[in-house]
Parts: sequence; C-alpha cells; structure tokens
Amino acid sequence: MTIHASAPEYSAAPVPANAATPSTTPDSAYLLQDWYRQGQLLQATLLDDLAQRAIRAETWITRMNQTTRRWWDHLEQMASIPTEPFLRQCGMATRTDLQELARTLAQIDLQLVDLSDRLTQQR
Repeated sequence: MTIHASAPEYSAAPVPANAATPSTTPDSAYLLQDWYRQGQLLQATLLDDLAQRAIRAETWITRMNQTTRRWWDHLEQMASIPTEPFLRQCGMATRTDLQELARTLAQIDLQLVDLSDRLTQQR
C-alpha cells in the first residue's frame, strides 16, 4: 500500500493500563468466532467446488473414452469391408491395380529400351 504525501499521518494513541484489550472484549471474541466459522464455511465451499470440478472432469474423460472406443469400433468395421471389389465395380483403381499398372509400365519401358537397342544395332 502506498501512502501519498497528502495523506494524514496517524499515530497510535497510548492504551491506558485499565483498558480492555481486543482479545478480552465480548465483541472481539464473537468476531473471532464468526471469522473462524466463515473460514470453515469458505473451506467447505472450496472443497465442494473442487469435488464438483473433479466429478465433471471424470465425466468428461469417461465420455471421451467412450467416444474414442465407439470411433475405433467403427474404424475396425470399415477396415474389414472388402474395398477392392467395391472400388473395381465403381471403376476406380485400387492399390493392387496401381501396382500392377506400374509393373506393366516398367515392362513396356524395358521393351521400348530393347526395341530401341535393336533398331540402333540394325542401322
């Protein structure tokens, strides 16, 4: 806390010897008990809030696990579908088709090289 130059200065007045100290007055004892009770209520409220948050987090994690498991089951089912016959029926190339095409193109390329060599030798 910053004290500005314009703020008045306060000094503690001397306490008379026969004056009651704050800890012995009934009002201060009540205030201390009230503060203690308020602290206990605040602590209970905070613990309850933490427990509620933990329950929500656990519920969220459980739902995420269930969703992940459901998606994984769907993926496993999709992986078991025979896709190659379906893709062939649709006129689309499968991986096997593309590999065979690559082999065929490689053979054609080799045949062209052989033909080119023969033509060169015949000249």
